[in-house]
Amino acid sequence: MHRYTMALCASLTLLCVTPAQANHCAYHLANVQTALSFAESLDSNRLTAAGALLEEASKACQQEETQMTYASLDSPMLAPDYVSVGQSMLIDVKNLLSSE
Repeated sequence: MHRYTMALCASLTLLCVTPAQANHCAYHLANVQTALSFAESLDSNRLTAAGALLEEASKACQQEETQMTYASLDSPMLAPDYVSVGQSMLIDVKNLLSSE
């Protein structure tokens, strides 16, 4: 396995085991996992960028989970169609891994 892919897998594993991933980033994280399984032929620059973005997405998802815990019931963050920064970053990671 390519060393960048291994680093990305390690980052993804850390993201999966953090408690912040209980809900709001789970769907997008699953999409990243699927994209990663097909990403072995990507160049190292793209894998490096995806890994760095994945680390930052993890941090954002953790912070957002805390914010959502304390958000008022009318907060836009709790709306079903709300896309958080962490979710958006995970979408970008998936796109980096999926695009040719």
